[in-house]
Amino acid sequence: NTFSIWKDTQIHAIVPNQLGLETNSLIPSLMPYLYDWLINTRYPLVWRPAIYLYLAFFLTFVLAIKLRNWHYLLFGVPVIVQSGILLVVSFAQDVRYQYGVYLISLFCLSFLLIPANQKE
Repeated sequence: NTFSIWKDTQIHAIVPNQLGLETNSLIPSLMPYLYDWLINTRYPLVWRPAIYLYLAFFLTFVLAIKLRNWHYLLFGVPVIVQSGILLVVSFAQDVRYQYGVYLISLFCLSFLLIPANQKE
């Protein structure tokens, strides 16, 4: 468990430190439930950085097939470039390095709302 610690039967998302930073939740009664949910969903693909990469690829292919134009596959180029550079430069698998891919994959969800080409 790397994102919080238990201390005095309370959840502290910020480790005690010399700067005086401390956890100050606006919803303290929900913290145990949110913590349990995060712990229970920690291992599936949901919280892995690559899931957003796969989601962006899948939705880009869906758009290209739906609109019957391979040029729409170019939406995936920023994702490929970002991930390719990180593959060469960094060994860390942190979500913060893939934040751009995360944003693009959320944008790609809108591809599902685009109607398919209609033959006239």
